[in-house]
Amino acid sequence: MSDCRNTRGQFARCRVGGRGPSPGRRARVGRAARGAARKLIGRLGDVNALDYGGGLILQPYGSGDEFHIVRFEGWETRQQYRPGEFNSWGDPKPGAKMEVSIVPFAIGEDVASWADLKEVSRSIGVSKGDLSRRLRSKDPREVVGAIEAVAGYYGWINFDEYPKEMTRTEINKHWGRWLR
Repeated sequence: MSDCRNTRGQFARCRVGGRGPSPGRRARVGRAARGAARKLIGRLGDVNALDYGGGLILQPYGSGDEFHIVRFEGWETRQQYRPGEFNSWGDPKPGAKMEVSIVPFAIGEDVASWADLKEVSRSIGVSKGDLSRRLRSKDPREVVGAIEAVAGYYGWINFDEYPKEMTRTEINKHWGRWLR
């Protein structure tokens, strides 16, 4: 495997393989970004997703087995790499933006067919069979946990090639009711 480190020594921008998002996936991302009606299934990460990174698991109404992971980069992470966007107290300046990844998935979809599940499972300390079972689970929370493990190993760029750059105002407009 090639070394996928970016200029900051992180693995977050490594594109592993595949043909990019399918037209159907692009359409689902578009619906999620426009704020289609949906319900909250669960949360990812810490208490304050905007400050420390994290996200939401949402299900569009009437979608059946389709879900969206909305993952926020977090101001704390952003401040380490783009200090010019923050004032001397560490607060984001007006208009500062963060990356928001929107990852649509469907229960039963082979979300990590390109990933080496043996290496991913070894990195998180579970068996390959357990990770595979989680990826095929009917519970979206288990599937999201497995997707997070794969994304933690390969980088979120493999699930969302073009994360959106959004201000806090834009984020609150789309997802604010679930972030409070």
